[in-house]
Amino acid sequence: MRYPWQSLRLLRRFVRYMPFRDVIYLIVKPFLGRKKGLTNAEVVSRAVEHADLKSAAADLTQLADDTLEHVIRESRAERARIQALAGPQ
Repeated sequence: MRYPWQSLRLLRRFVRYMPFRDVIYLIVKPFLGRKKGLTNAEVVSRAVEHADLKSAAADLTQLADDTLEHVIRESRAERARIQALAGPQ
């Protein structure tokens, strides 16, 4: 609506290179809304992906406490080193 000439030129290009039916569908599609939900295959696929992500996150938490403490100490030392390099603010 703000740039009608550019929009019309773009539509003209679409009509030139795409079937007219597809151009109409491209324009009308945002106003149609979603009539159906997910298919059964999509539901199963998302459930499997979610389970895989959860198990990967659980695997990350299977570290020993001393390993986690070592990583935390190294992280704090690195943060202090970076702050020292940055200087006072």
